[in-house]
Amino acid sequence: MQEIVVLGAGYAGLKTVVSLQKKSGDFHITLVDMNDYHCEATEIHEVAAGSVDRDKISYPIADVIHSN
Repeated sequence: MQEIVVLGAGYAGLKTVVSLQKKSGDFHITLVDMNDYHCEATEIHEVAAGSVDRDKISYPIADVIHSN
């Protein structure tokens, strides 16, 4: 079995994990990130301006990927 390690749950990391999970094969995916949530970094300015609540630009990683 191959071990695939994805470093970071940013846009690229999450896209990579989701794409790999759609493939079949003998591999295990490990996603490493210091947080258990993803933050829409392109929207941080909206939170700083007070026009959007910070809960609106972040969501749990578990809502995006399938964990075993």
